[in-house]
Amino acid sequence: MGSKDAVPALADKIDIFTLGITLFMMMFHDKPFEYATKSEEMKMYQYFYGEEPWKFFQKHRSTKFLFARRKIDASFMNLILACFRLDPTKRPTARALYYSNWI
Repeated sequence: MGSKDAVPALADKIDIFTLGITLFMMMFHDKPFEYATKSEEMKMYQYFYGEEPWKFFQKHRSTKFLFARRKIDASFMNLILACFRLDPTKRPTARALYYSNWI
């Protein structure tokens, strides 16, 4: 696999991240992240790869009350968390998202 093949594959994974942002904004009328900085990235890392990835929804200003009342569908949260994986190679494909429980 040459480097020319790697660019489209990475572009697809960037699109998946963007899809996660779009779905989050459509569902909660707010952006999932305030800033694209290293400190925000570290917060994301702690939430998504720590022992409790749900903390992202538990702590976000637009989802914490819904989360506390169990009003956010678990399959939707799983889809968003998968789209937001920091390592692009670990994000799902569009086909995998199509077959997810939430879709």
